[in-house]
Amino acid sequence: MVPRENSLGFLLYRKLRSLCNKKPSGQDAHVAMRNFTANLNV
Repeated sequence: MVPRENSLGFLLYRKLRSLCNKKPSGQDAHVAMRNFTANLNV
């Protein structure tokens, strides 16, 4: 893996966590995380 991609993924992960903390319902965050992991697998 490329360290740059790892750092970028970490930043996106923190962003998703912040969104999840702001929203009572984590459905959107769950979908976003699924899309994010799908992009990593590509």
